[in-house]
Amino acid sequence: MHAEIASLDGPLRGRLRIGSVTRTAGNFDQLGLLRGYQEAYPAVEITLSGSGGTDAAAQLLTGELEVAVADLHEHQPPPGIAYHLLRPVPLVAVAGRRHRLRGTGVTDMGKPADARFLECVPPDAGLRAQVDAASDRARARRRSVCSRRSAGDLAS
Repeated sequence: MHAEIASLDGPLRGRLRIGSVTRTAGNFDQLGLLRGYQEAYPAVEITLSGSGGTDAAAQLLTGELEVAVADLHEHQPPPGIAYHLLRPVPLVAVAGRRHRLRGTGVTDMGKPADARFLECVPPDAGLRAQVDAASDRARARRRSVCSRRSAGDLAS
């Protein structure tokens, strides 16, 4: 593809629509990549949206996005989408100061199964699919006391 771009006569023009969520954007220098792309191709208009997860995958298929940086579980990308794993990220549970699992280190999903969960991830997000899959493997049922699309929703 680089050779095709280099062979074009004149500056590259057009638009690049990117969907990205903040959960995945922190895993690499997204702003640095965008800055470098904009410097290399100043005539390309870049639009960045907050689309992620299965929404971003659907928008790739319809042509609403050209690129998506999404938090998808390995089984979530629909057929017809080429993808590349940027970096695997471990699941991390946060326990309160007096919770019995505080300070215990690595655990399996069976141990916190009886705990109350505050889900701060949209149901269609890859992170949620990872937690659901880990719970299923451990044959553990989570008790969600509250489900929000993001932790920021708690303050709004």
